[in-house]
Amino acid sequence: MKRSLQILIAAMCIGGSGAAFATDYTFNVTSGDWGNQNNWNPQFVPSSGDTATIPNGRTCNVANANQTCGKVTVDSGGTLKVTARDLTISSSGPSGARLVINGDLKLEKSGSTLGRLLFSGFDVEVTGSGTISALADNGGGGAIVGDTTYLLKVGSGFPIVGSIVFLVGVENNGNILVNDANDQLDFGDMQTGTRYTLRGAGIIEAAAGTIRFGRVQFKGDRPALSLAVTGGEMRLTTYGYYVDTWNTFYVFGGTLALEKALTSKGGLDFEGGQIVVSGDAVAVFEYLEE
Repeated sequence: MKRSLQILIAAMCIGGSGAAFATDYTFNVTSGDWGNQNNWNPQFVPSSGDTATIPNGRTCNVANANQTCGKVTVDSGGTLKVTARDLTISSSGPSGARLVINGDLKLEKSGSTLGRLLFSGFDVEVTGSGTISALADNGGGGAIVGDTTYLLKVGSGFPIVGSIVFLVGVENNGNILVNDANDQLDFGDMQTGTRYTLRGAGIIEAAAGTIRFGRVQFKGDRPALSLAVTGGEMRLTTYGYYVDTWNTFYVFGGTLALEKALTSKGGLDFEGGQIVVSGDAVAVFEYLEE
């Protein structure tokens, strides 16, 4: 009986040896590729459900193959580059913010292939004091891809800058900005179909370059998004829905181009630049006293 029990226990241990456990990994070299297990401590490539941390002074590149992770943390002074590959944030990751960016997360392209962040089936929260960027002058070009049901939730004050296509609903409580003439940022694609939600209490600003609103719908009550044009162009295309919004528009320079009807209960602050209304589109800016 004793021998049988020992054999049974041994079999259970062997059978359970393949079980997967979420692990915290730290990038361990000055610069290298995500897919090399020798670059991580412990020595394995982070995957679905795991947490990956890029510390100060380290640069981690997703460049040789697509990767998946449950949570990504970039410490102050650290850099994560996704170059013409996909980094998928897995639904099996830990609770709380899935992207904690206190350093730099850079989306870069090769030819016409963009660096992309992917997720679906759940909301992804972005927090931290760093930056997500895709600056065309530095080889930047990226996309954040989700679905029309769930949201990318951008934390208070968090900046996202450059040539990025958002194919996902966005709750922006941060600062989404284009400030270079060579950059273009799109919310939604330029086609018909189910629209992505755009809401929040943050700022979307065109200081140079172009921001286009495609297949999106402005939603939310007060406080609502502030849409600012201080240079360049902000274009509301025919593919979006912009009626009965609470957004406040600020036009201090550049061009606000309207291709479709807009009714904004948040009003308009106009100090310079121009507003161009196409075809039979009508723009109504209301101002409601408190």
